[in-house]
Amino acid sequence: MRYSLRLNSRERATMMNIRLDSILSQRILYEIPQMNELFEALIFYSDYELGHDRKLAVEIAKYFSYKKDIPLRIQMQEQAIGKDRVRLGEEDIQDSELEIKPGTLQFSYNPAGMTFTSSGNISHFAEDKVNSVLTKIFDGQDPNEIKISNSELIKGLVHFLANDITFQTEFRTYMYIGSLYGLRYNEIGAILDGVIPAIDEEKFVWFRDAFIKDYSLFSTYLNNESKRTGMGFEKNSTGEFSILGAVENYVILFFMTRFIRYNLPYYTYLNLAVFLEGSKPKKYKSTVKIAELFLSSALLTIKIMLDETLKG
Repeated sequence: MRYSLRLNSRERATMMNIRLDSILSQRILYEIPQMNELFEALIFYSDYELGHDRKLAVEIAKYFSYKKDIPLRIQMQEQAIGKDRVRLGEEDIQDSELEIKPGTLQFSYNPAGMTFTSSGNISHFAEDKVNSVLTKIFDGQDPNEIKISNSELIKGLVHFLANDITFQTEFRTYMYIGSLYGLRYNEIGAILDGVIPAIDEEKFVWFRDAFIKDYSLFSTYLNNESKRTGMGFEKNSTGEFSILGAVENYVILFFMTRFIRYNLPYYTYLNLAVFLEGSKPKKYKSTVKIAELFLSSALLTIKIMLDETLKG
């Protein structure tokens, strides 16, 4: 599927920053994700998340209602919100932004109002999920009756990703976990959405076996304070990273997402997160705990999904 969309400066910066998250995996051989891979990952992840979160569907639908003047079944959606699963730490994460004085930071050039065009192709696996995303957002309405192009859908998801702190944090968490194992963003997104054929079979089996072995190491480290000092330095099953290093880098990433309301270059986010996390451990202990809860939840979600593939 061919796409072409215009992103404002904030949306473009968000996409560029999320692409750079892959360096936190500290893999010797890592690749910065291509933009189309990130768009595919966002489609897969949105389809997965919308499957059990009507509140999210309502919020995204409101964006399209405003932009496209489309009558939506918002009332029906809002009545179903109570049946959603609780999004881990949703209230805590909204209140966990860190104290900084933006006036003291070196801001990058921010061309307000400028737009940037991105175009390319996404795979047929992601294209097949576009109608599924539309149907979930618009509460079962026929996608053919919704006058939203594929490019406009991607644009709407990018806008939401750039502006919703919980959605962005959860998305970046899963992308980070995948990058630890050398998965492309669209590959870990496909796993979340159950689109296993989108991944090379040998690569998927390798990842599944390695992750399942590592899950107990992550779980033990994150849930048992008494064993953290020595156990954290243990290498994962493939010898590519230490459990301690993977968790610590994720906490840094979590700190970085606290600043999404500021327009900063990636390495300013990174340096600021490293400084605050390391210099005031007591003050930000609660933020670290929330980060570890997010990581634990995401790891468990992936573990359950991978276990299900073994049953087939």
